[in-house]
Amino acid sequence: MKFGKFESVEDFLSAYAAAQRAAIRAQITGISLEAARARLRRRKERDVVEVQAIIAEYLGIETSGASHQHLTIQVEQVTDTDPDVQEDLDRVVSQQEIVFVSVRVGDRQGIDEPLTGLETGTALNIRGEWIPKERAYAHGGERMSVLHFTHDPIGFICTPESCYS
Repeated sequence: MKFGKFESVEDFLSAYAAAQRAAIRAQITGISLEAARARLRRRKERDVVEVQAIIAEYLGIETSGASHQHLTIQVEQVTDTDPDVQEDLDRVVSQQEIVFVSVRVGDRQGIDEPLTGLETGTALNIRGEWIPKERAYAHGGERMSVLHFTHDPIGFICTPESCYS
């Protein structure tokens, strides 16, 4: 499934993570080891949020690269937030914008098995990394906010029947 200029969401997420790592490397290039360590200690890894949402649409499983289940959600309530993405979250809730969710499945870096019961209207509680709409679009993705990394060590996803991490 194409995602913006990328052939798949996996390609987008991999490129996004690589760009984040490159930005960090650029911040510490040319400074002393002590200054680099101090800057790295202060940096924040990810913009982690937790939301209560309903499924707008289940999009299926993408198997190019690592397998991911894809769905879109409508955020009903923000349970935990990060100040860096608060404005984007507020807009998503107030304007009832659809958010793209990618859940890695089937390997040690994601959840063990695909989620079940992902039907339109199903309530979810999700914790993961939030990529604001404009940041996703500026990187070449679709013009929509993205919630991913919904597994250990950062996140989880709970359906009415079960929680996965």
